[in-house]
Amino acid sequence: MNRSGWKGVVLTSVVAITVVGCSQGSQTDSSQGESNETITVDAAKAEASYQSNCMGCHGQDLEGAQGPSLQKVGSKYSAKKIETIIQGGIGSMPAQVSLDPKERKNLAGWLAEKK
Repeated sequence: MNRSGWKGVVLTSVVAITVVGCSQGSQTDSSQGESNETITVDAAKAEASYQSNCMGCHGQDLEGAQGPSLQKVGSKYSAKKIETIIQGGIGSMPAQVSLDPKERKNLAGWLAEKK
């Protein structure tokens, strides 16, 4: 390949790397905004939801029983991820379809505080 051909290849590569780098940076910024989302939690309602829907498998004090302990679930998952797990289930945990979206979000926010 002649000298001008190599310049084109190098220039194209630099542009491609720059575009990919910039697009990844913007994705990271948007995901950080989601994880820093402030959720106002009504603890009494969340505890009632937990007792009605989760306690049978996760224990009275979040200590775990048939399901895993949730005492420090907030140090592993964000509120958004917990909400997704509640909505769709994970592993042997079934989706909790009886919870309305507000109740699910409140419960997820409450659980995310457990660290």
